[in-house]
Amino acid sequence: MPFATWVVVALLVQAPAGWDATYVRGQQLVLDKKTADAIKLFESVVKASPAFDGAHYALAEAHHMAGLEAILLGPSHDAAKRQHLEAAAKHFRLAADRKGEYLQLAVGNLMRLYGEDELNQPKELPRAGAGACGPGRRH
Repeated sequence: MPFATWVVVALLVQAPAGWDATYVRGQQLVLDKKTADAIKLFESVVKASPAFDGAHYALAEAHHMAGLEAILLGPSHDAAKRQHLEAAAKHFRLAADRKGEYLQLAVGNLMRLYGEDELNQPKELPRAGAGACGPGRRH
């Protein structure tokens, strides 16, 4: 790949301006039980910087928390639980598939998400773990 292409790719995946403050604000929203607001915040960053893995990972974490909150609310919230956990899986997978700095964290979260306490899709477990043990990675 030509050097100029590498420079363009590097610029595309850098954290957007103000990311650190945005991340802290999003995490505080989650702690304040305003998870829906955190999701909206991180969605706006994903929309503006779709190649930035950190935003996908943070959005996945917020959806995961919303899914766990729905679990605590009981069976009447199963649809919301599933919606949030599936959204979390989608964004954890995006972060993992790029094999960047969020790979191992995303794969670990995917493995937990597909376990019986959450999405209960054990067939997805080997697929989720494959990214962490692909070519050039040690088990």
